[in-house]
Amino acid sequence: AKITGGSSIGRGAHISQGAHVDASIICAGARVSPDAQIKNCFVAEGAIVLSGVDLIDSYIGIEGITSLIAGK
Repeated sequence: AKITGGSSIGRGAHISQGAHVDASIICAGARVSPDAQIKNCFVAEGAIVLSGVDLIDSYIGIEGITSLIAGK
């Protein structure tokens, strides 16, 4: 895993091999699956970022993904 840009990783969160987390907040118990790429994202407690996704400026919660940019 590669963690850059001042990212914050919560207790019990799991960042899988091959994942890249940049300038993001990963809350407690969240999971970032293999080969996922996230930048400027907020991953809520218990949420799962699926393998192979490439997300920018997004909120990832247990209910799904929402853009953090108005109008998107």
